Amino acid sequence: MEIKLVFLVFGIIAFHIHHADGDASMNLKVLVKDYFEWRMSEKPEQSTYKSFSKYNDILDSMKESGFEITKNRTEVFLTGLRGITRDELSQQEKISYDILENMLTTFLDGYKWRYYNTINPMNLLDGPQYNPSHFHKSFPFDTVGDFENYVARLQRFPNQLDEIITLFNLSISKQTTYHAVSLTLVFNQIDKICPVPTNYSIKCGYFTPFVKSIDHIHISSEKREDLISRAKIAIDSIVSKYQEVKTFLQSEYLPNTRKHYGVLNLENGREYYQACLKWYLSLDLTPEEVHQLGLREVERIQSEMMKIVERNNFNGTVSEYFLFLKNDSSMFFNTSEAMLKSYSDMIHNQIDPLLPKLFKKLPNLPIVVKAMTSDGPGGMYSSGSADGTHPGIFWANVLRPQEFPKITMLPLALHEASPGHHLQFSYNKFIDSPDFRSKMESSYLYKVPVAFPRYTASTEGWALYAESLGHELDLYKTDPELLGRYSSEMFRACRLVVDTGIHYYNWTKEEAIEYFLNYTLQARADLEVEIDRYVTWPGQACSYKIGELKIKELREKATKELGAKFDIRDFHTFIMEGGIVPLNLLERNVNEWIKKRLAEETKPGKPEPGPTCSAPNQLPFHHLFIVSFLSCLSILSLF
Repeated sequence: MEIKLVFLVFGIIAFHIHHADGDASMNLKVLVKDYFEWRMSEKPEQSTYKSFSKYNDILDSMKESGFEITKNRTEVFLTGLRGITRDELSQQEKISYDILENMLTTFLDGYKWRYYNTINPMNLLDGPQYNPSHFHKSFPFDTVGDFENYVARLQRFPNQLDEIITLFNLSISKQTTYHAVSLTLVFNQIDKICPVPTNYSIKCGYFTPFVKSIDHIHISSEKREDLISRAKIAIDSIVSKYQEVKTFLQSEYLPNTRKHYGVLNLENGREYYQACLKWYLSLDLTPEEVHQLGLREVERIQSEMMKIVERNNFNGTVSEYFLFLKNDSSMFFNTSEAMLKSYSDMIHNQIDPLLPKLFKKLPNLPIVVKAMTSDGPGGMYSSGSADGTHPGIFWANVLRPQEFPKITMLPLALHEASPGHHLQFSYNKFIDSPDFRSKMESSYLYKVPVAFPRYTASTEGWALYAESLGHELDLYKTDPELLGRYSSEMFRACRLVVDTGIHYYNWTKEEAIEYFLNYTLQARADLEVEIDRYVTWPGQACSYKIGELKIKELREKATKELGAKFDIRDFHTFIMEGGIVPLNLLERNVNEWIKKRLAEETKPGKPEPGPTCSAPNQLPFHHLFIVSFLSCLSILSLF
């Protein structure tokens, strides 16, 4: 084994030496391939989800020592990237260059905060207990080898839980723990993993593949029993270790949780919150600026909502008018099936036929509506395949049809389906981009800002902007429907005020809830959980509205500067075909697009320039050698 690994190391290094004399394009291609391989080796659980099966037998490491290793390798990749001459790349390669540079620098900028949330790896929204089905949901179970890999992961799981306890202890010593509300659901989540005290290895979700999948492969009865036996032993150990985690959190961690809801009172808490905001927004906005933006948006939207109230001759507040509407039984569906059917009709018969008015070169990938299996948000989206064989899915919460007003459904359909998440991710599938973009890493949010970004403000900002496009498509036909649209936007505007209020202005949870109650139509019980989310993920809730405002700002600028030459279909399609990018890069791309369109106006008929054919660019040998060597070390470290 050792001899094979040595040859593997030198083989990979030789491959990169061979390409060291290539041009900038080739050097970038090699670098981003190595980067993606490295990230998948550090995130093996996520690599399985992205159909990168090389590391299916191992789990993510939660060791503190891994922080510095990741930092050092990130610095090497950044050095290698900056050794490539950007000007010699094609336009799409330049975008890849810029995104990778942003990812690397974002992680390094956040590294100083590694002893804050990063060492608190379980909460009501994060951790292996949050959704145990993810452990096997994307795992392939097609061969005996797949089951061997799965059992190996089960056997390594208790050790990962031990590493989690160690990190929590470190958080206690550093005095950077969560507030207690961040653990409100964790104990119940642990208890639900295996609720039956006897034969829990069979009843436990981790055993599901041995019930549903193992009989579909060619395997001897002896091998089958051997795999099942080892799996049961491993699962028993997992359940036992989970109880250790629960006991530790109750007896050791909870008594040491921070007393304030926000992070303001942590050491350098203001600066830490600023770093979290920058990670999510990819803009240099201060908490004060975000707070003021929120206040202005709340005032603007409230004014629009009051116009509807007054137009309908109602003598009361927006909240009172909404309650008046809710007393009308026709505002609700009686069954989940009727609600699902209405969502499907909205998407396929009302929205989709109008999309050519706002977009060009539509991907036209299929989407279906399915019912969420458990209660939660109003809806979620999961992406399908590029060939259309697996459709995108809008998971709709239809469990309580009598509590979900019809007027709130259309903006949610626009947000989750088209022109929101489904359309955005459909365009993204056809962009000629390397794996690190098309299979972008989804960092766990408890690690922010010590994580590689996934550009939440870009994706959620677009989806919120998509809700506003319902106006231009004339989809909001009635005042109640318009009120439903504004209520969705108001909720995101209030988040700007409340998130900064908690973490920068030291608001209490009750102050945050009261603010929401004054301006939104949310029930107190729902707001309790909502605020716990903001307490746990500082800055995340600001992504939606800031992203939407940036897109609207860029659209307004393009409209003004291009005048009669502005075409909304060109603008939207340009954004979609640019892929998922940080907001600062989106702004630069749109500015360059505007300049290019203006230049085309003054020089009609001039062909669009293609990629330049410059003299070969040689990436410094020592840069490629270091990147290659460290890539190999990451492979060696797995053995």
